[in-house]
Amino acid sequence: MPGLRITCFRLVLATAIITIAAVASAASTAEPPVQHETPANRLEANKALVRAFLKALETGDITALNAIRGGEGETHSPNGESRRATTSANLGERCPMCAALPDRKISIDMVMAEGDLVAVRSIWTGTYTGTYRGMVLAAPTPVTVRYVNIYRIANGRIVENWASYDRLHLAEQLGYALNPADDRVKPAPPAQQAAVANAASATDTGVLVGTWRLVEFEDLENGKTVHRFGKQPSGLFVYTADGRVIIHIANPANPNCLAPSKKSGPGRIDDTPLPACSSDQMRALLDGTVAYWGTYTVDWTKGVVVHRVTSDLSNGYAGTDQPRPFRLTGNRLEIGDGKTWRRVLERVGR
Repeated sequence: MPGLRITCFRLVLATAIITIAAVASAASTAEPPVQHETPANRLEANKALVRAFLKALETGDITALNAIRGGEGETHSPNGESRRATTSANLGERCPMCAALPDRKISIDMVMAEGDLVAVRSIWTGTYTGTYRGMVLAAPTPVTVRYVNIYRIANGRIVENWASYDRLHLAEQLGYALNPADDRVKPAPPAQQAAVANAASATDTGVLVGTWRLVEFEDLENGKTVHRFGKQPSGLFVYTADGRVIIHIANPANPNCLAPSKKSGPGRIDDTPLPACSSDQMRALLDGTVAYWGTYTVDWTKGVVVHRVTSDLSNGYAGTDQPRPFRLTGNRLEIGDGKTWRRVLERVGR
C-alpha cells in the first residue's frame, strides 16, 4: 500500500506539471490585448496637439504649423469678425502677434479639454515692435500678452479657433490710455511715453519697419570722404513687420546698357534699343550696385540691426550676418559707426 500511494502521488504531480506548462505556453503565444481609444486618451491627444501648435508659433516652424493647422476653418475674434486660416509661408500673415513680437516666448498657464474642444490660457512675452492699431510706437517695448483660445479639433488637426487677448492691458504697456469720453485709445501723456521709451531702450530708437530712401552714402578712406555711389545716391532699404529686409543701392552714373546675357529683340514688350555692356561697363555696374535680401533682427539696447543675408548680387554677403549700428531719430535713419562710414536714409513709407 505505501508503494501504491507513492505511485499515485507521482501521477498527480506529473499531471499538474503538464497542465501548468500548457497554460504558460498558451499565455506566451496569445495575442496582446487590443488598446481601444478612450475618451480620456482622445482628450489628452487633443491637448498635446494644442501644446505642439503653440510651440510652433513660438519658434516660427511653418512646417509644423501646416501639419497641425493648415488652411481649413476660421479664426474668430471677440468683435465677431472671422478670417480664413492660411497656409502662407509668411508667419506674420498667419499670426500677426508673432510678427509684432519677434523675440516671443510662449508659456501655457492652463489647458482644459472637453469633446472636440481645447481651451488654453497662454502668456506671451517679448519686445513689441511695429505699430499698434495704426499708431507708431515711441520705441520697441517689452510686453506681456495674455491669450485665451478655444480650439476645435478634427482628425488630429486644429480646424477652428476662437481667439482673445487683453487689448487694453497691451495698450497700457505700450504707453497709451483709454479716453472715457469717446472710448478711443489715445497717446498717453508725454511723461508716460518717455518712461515707456526709457524702459524699452537705452538708445534713441524707434520703429524700423518701413521703406527708407538713401540720401547719403559716405566712407572715410585715408582721411578723405569717399562717395562710392555719388553725392546723390539712389537706393531703398525696406524693413518689413515680419522681419524681412531688402536693400538696393545704385550709382546714378552707372552705364545704361544691357548685360550680354539679357535677351532682347523685336516683339518683346520690354524691348529697348540699349547696347550690350562691354566688360568694363559690366564691371562698373557691379561695382556701382549693392543688392541683397534676407531677414533681420534688432538689438535695441545696443542700437544694432543685423541683416541675415539670404541672397546677394556681388558683395559676397550671402549666408552671412551683417551687423549694422544705427540711430533713428523721427523719420531719419543713420546706419554706420559715424566715424569711418555712414549711410543716411529718410522714411518714405510704412
